Amino acid sequence: MNNFSKEPRDSHRLRVTSALVQKKDYFLSNFPYDGFSSELDFFWEKNQKIKASITFVLSDSGLALSLPQVPFGGFWTESNLSSASLEAFILALITEMKSREIRSISLTQPPKPYNSQTDLVNYLLFKNGFKQTKVLSHQFFIGKKKIKKLVQRESVKFQKGIKDSGLKISSSSISNFGFLEAIRTWNVQRGYDVAIDENRIVQQVSAYPERYFLITVSQHDVAIGYSLAVQLT
Repeated sequence: MNNFSKEPRDSHRLRVTSALVQKKDYFLSNFPYDGFSSELDFFWEKNQKIKASITFVLSDSGLALSLPQVPFGGFWTESNLSSASLEAFILALITEMKSREIRSISLTQPPKPYNSQTDLVNYLLFKNGFKQTKVLSHQFFIGKKKIKKLVQRESVKFQKGIKDSGLKISSSSISNFGFLEAIRTWNVQRGYDVAIDENRIVQQVSAYPERYFLITVSQHDVAIGYSLAVQLT
């Protein structure tokens, strides 16, 4: 399925296709979602090159989400995309959604470290009638050099503590999901709410095994802690 609409002023066009066809860099952008009738990619193209994109799932009740149950969806843009072209993309998207009888559009825009034009996107969304309902708080180390310096500065202290406690830390791909039961049991024993959707995690790891890493903390060869890491982009 492909839909096209022309933007004559700058020769951009909107292309709409199934989100399950083309694999993309952003994690879970190709993941099927229960309860939605379709998952669509909206590409803003010029000279057959993608300049911006966004993925939505659509419901029969007229709701479009980008994307449910993920950290963020939102617009992905080229760094040199002009504000006029980006706004034209937003307007073309709104028009396309109306033609599909979508009454509500909701998205979570990626933080600025993932997309340098996030501030511009947020402004243009507000300008064109979108309302901000919440803000995600993120903390980042920007640049490999800063991370490297942090590790060099702190590693001696942590290595000594690890050795004195008889701990061992390892990272590996995921071969089985026994650690999920261990995490659930640990939380239940301490009276914490368990918010893990184990079936969804199994599905995601099975679909994207190269994206997931299991970090295990062991003491005297007995696992005492786990951390599940995922590569978003």
